[in-house]
Amino acid sequence: MIRKIVQIEEDRCTGCGLCAHACHESAIAMVDGKAKLIRDDYCDGFGDCLPVCPADAISFVEREALPYDEEAVKENQRKAKEAAGQENTGAGKAGENSWDYRVTRQLELRTRFSLSHYHKEQIKEKGFLVYQDLIYATRNSRFKMQYRLAWFKTDSYQSRIYAYENNVLYGYSFPSFMGEGWRTYLNLSWKPLNGLTCYLKGGFTVYPDREVIGSGVTKVEGNKLYDLALQLRFTF
Repeated sequence: MIRKIVQIEEDRCTGCGLCAHACHESAIAMVDGKAKLIRDDYCDGFGDCLPVCPADAISFVEREALPYDEEAVKENQRKAKEAAGQENTGAGKAGENSWDYRVTRQLELRTRFSLSHYHKEQIKEKGFLVYQDLIYATRNSRFKMQYRLAWFKTDSYQSRIYAYENNVLYGYSFPSFMGEGWRTYLNLSWKPLNGLTCYLKGGFTVYPDREVIGSGVTKVEGNKLYDLALQLRFTF
């Protein structure tokens, strides 16, 4: 059948892997350092991968392709969860649930809830992290936005929880959260002109029950942390 499906330009792909992470159906995978559409029938045609691609290497095309197979996707997700559960056999274990809702083709809401458990000898600890993402992209993908509001609470460092964050081009952010607090960030990508792309990320974390954060050279007086990144990219 002829239908809308994503297309990845290999020569423009930077190999960052953001699209593979954003594709909840696992239609995209990293192969030899490049993103590949490995299953046509796993691609629902909504394009969750488009807003996160920093190189604009992904677009929609209409071509002959297998129809989207929701049952096959669910079965693949079930097997992936079982495999992840078998790997979590150490002292620390984690679980995650997610809910996605596409308001329009340009706007999507994502909710995540993660639990962590730590058990070693007489020590038993737990924690959780819940966050809400708002993802928006214009039809031509010249403007992209990701916003997050998160709440976390863990007993200590042992039950910490990691969460991936969007960032500027080639930036990598996978922070851990421990104790109790709130985290929010806004990540923007804007292409005002051909050949010029602007990236901006601003984040804010607050720990209500602390007066000092960190120790040694990373010690911060107060209970708030700020981070800001700005990047301009020129192509010729």
